[in-house]
Amino acid sequence: MRILVVDDVRYVRQHLDRLLSEHGHSVVTAPSGVRAIEILNEQDAFDVVITDLVMPGIDGLELFQRARRIDRPDETSGRPVPVFYLITALRPTLSTAQREPNMLQRALDLGFAGVLLKPIDNEHLLRELSNLEQTGCLKR
Repeated sequence: MRILVVDDVRYVRQHLDRLLSEHGHSVVTAPSGVRAIEILNEQDAFDVVITDLVMPGIDGLELFQRARRIDRPDETSGRPVPVFYLITALRPTLSTAQREPNMLQRALDLGFAGVLLKPIDNEHLLRELSNLEQTGCLKR
């Protein structure tokens, strides 16, 4: 599986790169939403994008929306829209719910496959990716 990991924290990118590579995935990393858009425009056929929510410039929700607008040939040409997962340290509490109109639920409503809370549960992430492959949810 080809995966793009987007996070402004180097340690998170390195950790996910190592974890996913050790489990046979091809991983590309980006330090920002802006760079991720460039990569998505330049390179074909990412199966999955794992993106942080809160980043300077383009946050994870905006990245998702912009990635959906990238001009793509029809799906049979090999450039389908990747499956998106959101990773975040944000916890749904009363204070964040009042400050933000439930960004985590908004991510799911937009079409993210899932939201993973930091610190990432490695086994849970690997199961999610395995389930994508087994259920045929990836558009190849």
